[in-house]
Amino acid sequence: MEQAIKPLTVDQEYKSVKMDPNRPVVNVGSRQNPSYLPMEVCEVIPGQQVKKKLTPGEVQKMVEFACRRPKLNADSIANDGKAILGLNKPENAGLVGHIEETLEIIPLTLLIDQFRTVRG
Repeated sequence: MEQAIKPLTVDQEYKSVKMDPNRPVVNVGSRQNPSYLPMEVCEVIPGQQVKKKLTPGEVQKMVEFACRRPKLNADSIANDGKAILGLNKPENAGLVGHIEETLEIIPLTLLIDQFRTVRG
């Protein structure tokens, strides 16, 4: 006869971790099968998706960033693009081929012609 597995509390499972009892725990499981972790052992990965409703202030910041002038976007891509993608780290050097340091300027008429060709 199999013995039933007794669930552990967060305190029992993470007794070696100094936890603040007033801080919430994070459900990393599902509603049907919850699995809780103390916030002290969680790490948010930069760029990680969050599936929650944005606050009005967060929406405003996103819209302001998305509606910047082309020159500001080009500067961000040229100056920060590699770092944001992690391509400036030595361990990622072989993941992609050579990346130019400058942006290519493509005349708008070429883009329109390409769009017409693809669209038919």
